[in-house]
Amino acid sequence: MLYNHPNTFAERALSTWETLAQIVSSKLLKQSPKDHVSLDTVFGKHCLIQDDGSLISAIRIDGSRQVVGADKLDELVLSIEAEFKAYLGNGTHRIMHSFSMDTDKTEEELEQVFGANARKTAKNLGLIDTSLIDEYIQANAAFCHSERNYIVVQTKVRNLTPTESKELQKLKLNQAEGMPFMTKCQSIANGAEYYANKHLTLLDNLREMFRNNDIFCRLLDTHEITFDMRLAYDSAWTDLNYKVQLPGDNHSMELPESRKGDFSMVGVPKLADQIMSREMEIVESSLATVGDSVYAPLSVSFAPQKAKPFNILYRELKKADIPCRITFDMSADGISLLVFQETMASFLRITDKLGGTPDNKHIIEVSERLRALREAGEEIIQLRISICTWAYDGDVSLAKKRREQIARILQSWGHAESAQAEGDVVESVLSSIPGLTRGNSAKPLPYTLSDTISLLPITQPASVWESGSRIMRSIRGKIMPVQPYSTKQSHWTKMIVGPMGFGKTVELAGDNFSLLLHPDAQEIPYIRQIDIGPGSKGFVELVKSLLPLSKQHLAAYYRLQNTKENRINPMDTQLGLRYPLSGHRSTILNLVSSLTAQDDGSAPPEGTLDVINGLIDLAYKRLSERLHAHTYVPGLCEEVDEALEKYSFESEAKRPIWWDIVDFLYLQDEPRLASLAQRYAVPTVPYLNSLCSDPRIADEFVDAKTLSQEPITSYVSRKLRAAVNAYPILGGETLFDIGQSRIVSLDLDDVTKGRGIEGQRRTTLFYTLAYHVLTTDMYKGPDSLKEMEAEVGLYKIDYRKYHKLDVERLQRTVKRFCADEIHRGSEVPEFILQLITAVLEGRKWGVDVTLASQLADAFPADIKRLASSIIILGSGTAKNVKSIVKEFQLSPTMEYHLKNSLRKPSKRGATMLGIFDTDDGWLEQLMMSTFGPQFLWRVNSTRTDTYVVEQLAQRIGESEAMKLLVHRYPGGSLQEDIEARRKHLGIEEDFEEGVTKAGILDAIVADNMRYYKHHYIPNAA
Repeated sequence: MLYNHPNTFAERALSTWETLAQIVSSKLLKQSPKDHVSLDTVFGKHCLIQDDGSLISAIRIDGSRQVVGADKLDELVLSIEAEFKAYLGNGTHRIMHSFSMDTDKTEEELEQVFGANARKTAKNLGLIDTSLIDEYIQANAAFCHSERNYIVVQTKVRNLTPTESKELQKLKLNQAEGMPFMTKCQSIANGAEYYANKHLTLLDNLREMFRNNDIFCRLLDTHEITFDMRLAYDSAWTDLNYKVQLPGDNHSMELPESRKGDFSMVGVPKLADQIMSREMEIVESSLATVGDSVYAPLSVSFAPQKAKPFNILYRELKKADIPCRITFDMSADGISLLVFQETMASFLRITDKLGGTPDNKHIIEVSERLRALREAGEEIIQLRISICTWAYDGDVSLAKKRREQIARILQSWGHAESAQAEGDVVESVLSSIPGLTRGNSAKPLPYTLSDTISLLPITQPASVWESGSRIMRSIRGKIMPVQPYSTKQSHWTKMIVGPMGFGKTVELAGDNFSLLLHPDAQEIPYIRQIDIGPGSKGFVELVKSLLPLSKQHLAAYYRLQNTKENRINPMDTQLGLRYPLSGHRSTILNLVSSLTAQDDGSAPPEGTLDVINGLIDLAYKRLSERLHAHTYVPGLCEEVDEALEKYSFESEAKRPIWWDIVDFLYLQDEPRLASLAQRYAVPTVPYLNSLCSDPRIADEFVDAKTLSQEPITSYVSRKLRAAVNAYPILGGETLFDIGQSRIVSLDLDDVTKGRGIEGQRRTTLFYTLAYHVLTTDMYKGPDSLKEMEAEVGLYKIDYRKYHKLDVERLQRTVKRFCADEIHRGSEVPEFILQLITAVLEGRKWGVDVTLASQLADAFPADIKRLASSIIILGSGTAKNVKSIVKEFQLSPTMEYHLKNSLRKPSKRGATMLGIFDTDDGWLEQLMMSTFGPQFLWRVNSTRTDTYVVEQLAQRIGESEAMKLLVHRYPGGSLQEDIEARRKHLGIEEDFEEGVTKAGILDAIVADNMRYYKHHYIPNAA
């Protein structure tokens, strides 16, 4: 079939005969679709060469790094128009923009971008169950699709002078000289380097233009281009790792043919033979099949009367769940399409007066308008829009139905009209695969370049990550992997904000789960979390269930109590260190100063910090000196005493001190026991208080007094003494120990209750204590070694060697510290200072710091400036909307989505605004996150759901209870069931307490028990 559309009666008649001839040829002579392929070979890494010498390259359009609003879209169209206009004018270049989506390869793609690395990490960590990885992929596959979006650029060999044409031919002959005769393989001589510069320059300029407009794009190499062509032609027989054989690759050789002199068997197989592994056959004249895949092509016969953004078409296609490929083919001189029609219409216009058709007048009017637009500076191009949809398993009726649906959808997209394939259906299908053939069977339409660009899929949301341990997706289902703790970010400071009920607990658990599966993890990562309530308990228990029994101690959840049995000494130092590291010292200063706040909650009196600084320095100095160091007393730690007896400890000093015990046990390669002994060697808060009367402190601050004329040292002593009495947890040597646990959650709910000044003071104290416990073993790096003393103690031990190995291990280990509900202490200066310290120290030592709150204004300004990731789960009230917009400086488009797009999590998942600072710039997207039912039930912390879980667990065991709930409530929550029962009972208002609520939950428990006994077990069996 000719590559032009029939317009006149004669052309239509010729087309009909040609179509008949081609059908006969295809059916009887078995003409191959390979005959339509114009690809010959490759030039360089990024160019394909067609059989007429034209160069083909492709730029993948990942999409916009920001949600694009109307104003931004207008700017984008103008910028692209200016660039395209410069290259389409002389007819040398042709630009094709192709977009496709399908669910056929979704699970494979999710496996590629997430699953393969996740399974590898799970194996490295020794996880005994990977079913959650499978569930995660399946849960997302239900809402995602594979998407391909790229621009193909063709540069033709034209506008050469006779001399240049001769030089090009001479170059080809020189390249072919001495080469064997080969007819059935890719060409060797092409001379492309002679004219490739203008093509490569165009590619560079296009990429630069897209980057300047915040569009992520990448130049595809020839293997990727040919893979996409193969995938478009026959996805069922194309593995995602398939590679076409190209010159320079190791390739298979065929057996020699009987004809002598043809050495094709040693060449690289033709591209058509590799891309088209199976024949395409015609079905019902307008459909074609490749294997069990049925293709239904169509094209746009009348362009949209009003250009509408591609997203409108995309939304409707996604809503109808139609797989398709749409290609916009742009070439020069659209006015020329109207020359013949305009001439004939002018000649035949007299028929209008004789009762003829008025179409001739309309043709002339359209032509005049287009010419006027061109004179006004608009570029009029030839636009061909080829579309193809398909169905699998040989379902011809479904393919036809989908084509009809697309035709109707096109009508609502600016009143575009479509037509089934005319002539050769094979050619029509192949025309939707850009670059595969030289021509395009779709009807050429004269259309303005600016309106054409408005139709293109240029504003799809993008992710900077090719793969990641977290699966996110766009609202329409585009896969958008995200990688926490990524090298694409200079540091890792994340803020998560969301009101109650918007999935903050699940988001934290999900993000921690993705960190557990980080592709670089060779051992269990450090994930340390401060929580208010049992929200994180589910995640910790989930991790424990994935670990073998020998490693389950690496994950631990604790509900901290303010008792002497839970004593924590914030002045504990790392093994062997007589003095705290600088970051640790700042934590001690923050904590002690918070204990000395005035009764009304205001900052300590002037001079207090100077006294505390003096006390801290003096405490460590005295206890590092043998004269004042704590004497070893047997009986304080039974494990230490037994070890000393085992190793026959004999003191070299008359008075053994605890530091001697520490050093001795370290030399016996007992670092854990040495750490236990060290608890008795370092200062404590009561010891700090005892130094307030030391002459060196008292004399230095003798003149310092509070406003009430109380000596400042007396004030500090009084406050510290009161703090120790009020908080037994500060009363002496450490007893609370997280041991070797890597994933630890400290629940501070019981110790941070209360309102007003006292409540804030308690929050500050226990957050700081928890921070010390959770970070002391991971907040250090190479610079920390410089702060350590060289040789200490009787045995002259250099602990730097031990810590150097520890630092090296930490540097290759994934680390995170996270704190939830930080608004609890947002009005306490010491608390804010501690959060800022956590962020600065985390940035310094390569620790991911994640902070979460229900309120946007709870995050200190310094932390907001340092944030590398911001996740907004919802706003709640109108007041919160204003606060979030102000605090995070959201664009008008993001503000719109904050108000209108964020809802409470549903079966489809949670919707959120994601903002990421990356090496490629800021990424701002509206995204969705979905987890499977097993994961959701394991991390669920809703009180109503937890109650039902506990009641069922008492009756049938926790494991069976979880299986039952996953089976009956795959959404991961009872909320819908509770709501339905509430409405059935006629309870209109929201309820939180009382008999009604308990009655509904007990009814749900009873209902599930009946189902378990009478239906679930037989079905499961």
